[in-house]
Amino acid sequence: MCGIGVTFDTRSQGRSEAWAGPIMRHRGPDGEGKLLLADGQLVFEHSRLAIIDPDNPEASQPFSDPNGRCVLVYNGEIFNFRELRAELERRGVSFRTNSDTEVVLQTFLMDGEEGLHRLRGMFAFVIWDRDNDSLVAARDQIGVKPLYWAFADGVFVAASELRTLMRHPRLRPQLDPEGFVEYLAFGYTSG
Repeated sequence: MCGIGVTFDTRSQGRSEAWAGPIMRHRGPDGEGKLLLADGQLVFEHSRLAIIDPDNPEASQPFSDPNGRCVLVYNGEIFNFRELRAELERRGVSFRTNSDTEVVLQTFLMDGEEGLHRLRGMFAFVIWDRDNDSLVAARDQIGVKPLYWAFADGVFVAASELRTLMRHPRLRPQLDPEGFVEYLAFGYTSG
């Protein structure tokens, strides 16, 4: 289980800072990565638990394509990554790792968000696409690998764990009384 943390300050003068690394270190003892993008407005953080391609430093995250168009932080496992990789290779894609991380990013580069529907597995990730000036966050349909997010005061924050998200310095968590009552009554919230 890896850990991911992303901060994007949407205000033009905003500057984001890393915060998640020390909080989520327990999620990935095999490596830590941090990358500041978009003049410091965007921070990607990752704690790695190396399962696939563990000895290849190029498989570390945050993970970028060779041209630097996209950056990905990812937690999970793509069960059909070998089939997707073979298809991408037939379409002319060259790979520098054996990781499913690179397959996720190359699928996005080749087919955009539509290609992500072909991923089978348990996953949560965030991709920054510099050319399209977009941030894409996704998780598996069942939510096996969680992705918590918040948007407040012009700042988007996402993390693998709620406790990591809640400790972001720009967020001021507040209890939703209706949601709390639903949780006590049903064991979950509907919204």
